[in-house]
Amino acid sequence: MRLRERFIKAGLEAFAPHEVLELLLFYAIPQRDTKPLAKRMIDEFGGLPAIFETDPTTLMQRTGVTENVAVYLSMMSQLFGRYHREKYPKTIKFINSYEMKEYAKVLFIGKTVECFYLICLDNAHNMRACELIAEGDIDQVELHPRKIVERATAHRATNLILAHNHPSGQAHVTRADLVTTANLVDIFRPFNIRIVDHIIIAGDAAISLAENGYMG
Repeated sequence: MRLRERFIKAGLEAFAPHEVLELLLFYAIPQRDTKPLAKRMIDEFGGLPAIFETDPTTLMQRTGVTENVAVYLSMMSQLFGRYHREKYPKTIKFINSYEMKEYAKVLFIGKTVECFYLICLDNAHNMRACELIAEGDIDQVELHPRKIVERATAHRATNLILAHNHPSGQAHVTRADLVTTANLVDIFRPFNIRIVDHIIIAGDAAISLAENGYMG
């Protein structure tokens, strides 16, 4: 296959989006010209990210591909996210909010619903654990403070970073974000556990509540 040979020689850098998809589809639909389907899917969704972030059922409904192909494609964004997360060293020391934001960006690669992570730190801001606490839908996630306290104390955290995403791409701090943060600060105070930052990820943007003066 010509695209496979191009990839072997020079990688994907010079590939057009439909050519990347065509090459992927070649391995999901062998012995078939996948170029027309690749072009049609790019036109339908507008680009590779939208295709990879679409659930299998929707992919099947909108393009007519089989379940195997739909699962294969929708798995891509989650695979990218897992790859980047597992590349991080197991021991991380956070020096500033910039490092916290960069780490949080990786957590939300491939996430199409609102999610909430708890990053547990020791006194020196070394990471003890990072846990996905809750998943919701496109614009909200339900939190259970008792569970958050249980996980933080289980990891013997003395400092915490909260992180959640806005899948809609709205890069701003909402009143709900501030209320949630303030409530959790109050809940953890009797445990002598300090929330040092709350990071919000919206698309390529990352917002630190500490940097913006919301952490007191």
